[in-house]
Amino acid sequence: MTSAAQQLLLLWALVFCRVGTAFILLPGLANPRLPMYFRLLLAMAVTTALLPAIGNRLPAETAANPSIALLWPAAQEILTGFAIGFWGLCFLQASRFAASTIASTVGLAGVPGQSIDEFDPNSTLATFLTLSTTMLILASGLHLEGLAALLRSYDILPMATGITAQQLTEITGTTIRDTTLMGLQMAAPFIVYAVVANLALGLCSKFTPQLQVYFATMGFTILVALALLATDALNVLEIPVQSYRSWLVDVMR
Repeated sequence: MTSAAQQLLLLWALVFCRVGTAFILLPGLANPRLPMYFRLLLAMAVTTALLPAIGNRLPAETAANPSIALLWPAAQEILTGFAIGFWGLCFLQASRFAASTIASTVGLAGVPGQSIDEFDPNSTLATFLTLSTTMLILASGLHLEGLAALLRSYDILPMATGITAQQLTEITGTTIRDTTLMGLQMAAPFIVYAVVANLALGLCSKFTPQLQVYFATMGFTILVALALLATDALNVLEIPVQSYRSWLVDVMR
């Protein structure tokens, strides 16, 4: 094998370490319902497509001694790809957190459901919100924007240099903070509704102690919550999609 072909193969392997690891976690690209071999082949195809745009960024020491100096850069690329994928996954997990909060506050937590985008069982409302968020990410082309963000990540996180502890701590902390606030923003109307409704039911039960007001009005409370969800569903689902788009554009620049 010639030196140029060897360097190209080494460069492809390092790019695949970052892209393939990110594909494990990025929303819209890492759905566990997709076959493993399909995701593997997709990661290999995307790596090959991104290679000309990335250019020859192979470190000199790795090119000179590939058998000795490849292991550490590959480990750094895997860590970088995992960090990028985890940051993107936080937005989907925030939607699941918001759905669980909504279900708990309006009395839908006990409704069983079968998870579609995860193997662990979730409530029906959590499955609805996370699956809808994933479909909106795919429909709006944000999975392609995620590939562009991976390409731009080589400018702020150079190949084989690795992500520093300071960068990992700052970006991870900021992302978790922003996604947690995003989840609370999604659940805020339902939290306010639950507080007002429970306060009103508590006052009614004080005036009529012989009547179980809470259990008598549970069906009506859930019905109003579902009507609120039907009215506000588009706004609720728009929040994680817009936040994910802003993160892809602003952070990975």
